[in-house]
Amino acid sequence: MRSGFDSSDTQFGALIVPFVEEGVAAGQPVILSYDDRKASLLRSWLGDPGAVTFIADNNLYATPARAIDSYSQMFEELTAPGATQIRIAGDVPH
Repeated sequence: MRSGFDSSDTQFGALIVPFVEEGVAAGQPVILSYDDRKASLLRSWLGDPGAVTFIADNNLYATPARAIDSYSQMFEELTAPGATQIRIAGDVPH
């Protein structure tokens, strides 16, 4: 698990892109949940953005129960066929 804060797009890319690329190279599912601007940056920086699941649901965090249920379903769908590790990164709503 990694955590970090970024104060610029450069720092954001330096933190997230290697995390994503390592996961994709290892065959691990990668899920990203960022606003449209950051998702666009990531799509332009990643070698294979199609190998990544981008969550664009702005209402995902409307309630904690909704977020937990949504992630639980995603994790079940990914682990059922054999995923043993899932990489996920995103903005934490405040």
